[in-house]
Amino acid sequence: ASMERHISAGFLAGSAHAGINYAMDGIGRLRQLTALDRAQASLGMAKGAVSPFFPYMLHHAISHSVLFGTYEGTKRLMVPSLGESSLKDDENNVHYGNLLAIGLAGGIAGSAQHVVSNYTETVCV
Repeated sequence: ASMERHISAGFLAGSAHAGINYAMDGIGRLRQLTALDRAQASLGMAKGAVSPFFPYMLHHAISHSVLFGTYEGTKRLMVPSLGESSLKDDENNVHYGNLLAIGLAGGIAGSAQHVVSNYTETVCV
């Protein structure tokens, strides 16, 4: 699949993650809505002027897009060099270079998602 599809899949996964979490955290969200209504009223804004779901969804969608895209991109860069290495056990059909590349790609992608998630949480939510 293309990089665009991996990034789009991450966006959809993040949106689904946000929607499911949002639904499951209904009671907490009701308290947030009450606090948001109070804050909007104190700032002279109309009640409901800001939807609390969209920034929450955007935060998750962006960070998951980074996770999926970074993982796939890093894996594509690393597998050709590490996967072709002598780190393999042909008898058991295990290619340690592939495992190493995939593990490193996952770690790099997880770290990138963590940084982006922390940033988008302060900007979006």
